[in-house]
Amino acid sequence: MSSSASPCWKVFARSGQSKVECNICQRVLSTGKDGSTSSMKRHIARYHDDKFKELFPPTAAPQSSSTPSSSTSTAQPTISQSLNKQKPLAGSTPRAQSLTDSILYMICVDLQPLSIVEDIGFRRLMSTSEKRYVIPCRKTFRTKLIPELYQAILEKLRLAVKEHCVDGGTVCISTDAWSARTASSYVTYNLHIITSSFEMKAYNVGTFEFKSDHTADNLREHLCKAVAMCGLTNIETTEFTLSQEDFMDITSDSEGEFEDEDPLHDALDDDDEPSSESSGIESQQMPPNLHIYITTDNASNISKAVAESPYHHIKCFAHTINLAVQKGLAVAAIQRQLARVRQIVKYFRKSNKGKYALQVSTCKQ
Repeated sequence: MSSSASPCWKVFARSGQSKVECNICQRVLSTGKDGSTSSMKRHIARYHDDKFKELFPPTAAPQSSSTPSSSTSTAQPTISQSLNKQKPLAGSTPRAQSLTDSILYMICVDLQPLSIVEDIGFRRLMSTSEKRYVIPCRKTFRTKLIPELYQAILEKLRLAVKEHCVDGGTVCISTDAWSARTASSYVTYNLHIITSSFEMKAYNVGTFEFKSDHTADNLREHLCKAVAMCGLTNIETTEFTLSQEDFMDITSDSEGEFEDEDPLHDALDDDDEPSSESSGIESQQMPPNLHIYITTDNASNISKAVAESPYHHIKCFAHTINLAVQKGLAVAAIQRQLARVRQIVKYFRKSNKGKYALQVSTCKQ
């Protein structure tokens, strides 16, 4: 509606440039340079209510029969609907389970610390994704969700090994013991098989805290029980159970062998939870022509442990090469050359002037 056609002009008259005067109370108002009638309308509504109702009668609500879609879309939500929008998602709902599985997958695949579920930025991200979703606490992931996922993946691993070894064959397990910065000791096991179509399949069986001394006997006992975890022998493993203190990692290998297959993702998508019977470490008789090879470094304790076990030993080729190189570098003539190289490197690390001169010289070349 243009300013000249506004009902306000039935009450106001122009009184100079950008000024209008009320015909009822003779009050002068400013309309601004654009000649807006907003101030006039507010004046009539505030001081001349009867005249306002006459000039601006209330608009009748549209009939529901003529515009059913508009009445439905603008309908005010009920109290129950409003409350449901603020009600937290139940953990059993598909949406909540999907979000929890996604967080669990991220923690395992990206090797994220469990404390990430308590981080402010992460919680804000999840709130943006779904305001009603309640993130499970750190303890729930540590004591329930991750162990359950580990057992599901372990079952898939055992089934894959059983299928591969039904007529015998060869399986390789690589292992190494290591210590964290906290002085805690751990041992990791990786299982490798080659399928009938010559495809390499690699699985991380697990990383466990090793609380005993690293003697050959202790390492051999731990190794035999770990092999039995994979369903490769009929060794009794009732004493080798997964505890929260032992558990460290359940991810598959990170070098891309699973481009078309992701056992971690498959375990999350599997609706069938492992039963109490299948989730435990059962013993089973394997074919006599099954060959199990253990790959380790050249340390004397683990070498002796494998030598006294029923498995074949393959020493890590890369570690052997590294030992040879280290012995070669220990030669007196090589040590003198290395000392000179270290002095050169030390100079450029300590001197900013020398570092910049080296950069300029390198760029010119």
